[in-house]
Amino acid sequence: MANTKVKVISKSNKKTKTDKKTKSDKKLTKKPEKSTKTDQKSEKSTKKNFILFRPFIKIGRYIKDSWGEMRGVRWPNRKYTWKMTIAVLVYCAIFLAFIVLLDALFSLIFNNLLG
Repeated sequence: MANTKVKVISKSNKKTKTDKKTKSDKKLTKKPEKSTKTDQKSEKSTKKNFILFRPFIKIGRYIKDSWGEMRGVRWPNRKYTWKMTIAVLVYCAIFLAFIVLLDALFSLIFNNLLG
């Protein structure tokens, strides 16, 4: 571990002393979290607006946040999209065949029992 020296100057006698701090000490000290300006602004605007406007403000905020999330999505390329589409269609075909076989089996059993 690398040690760093920090000089501390006392106000009364202006003497300096060194204090060794490690990297782990730096990680333990956390800075207080600051709330963002948009959070503060949106909370204030929601509180002081008339009660009938609040749903529209919240809907607008939802649409804005949703748009931001959509911009952050990593969209697949064309080749991967076709590959996954074919995989879904194959799975559906297999499941369809399974259901048709079960339907034929049960109808055969019930026709023999009842008929």
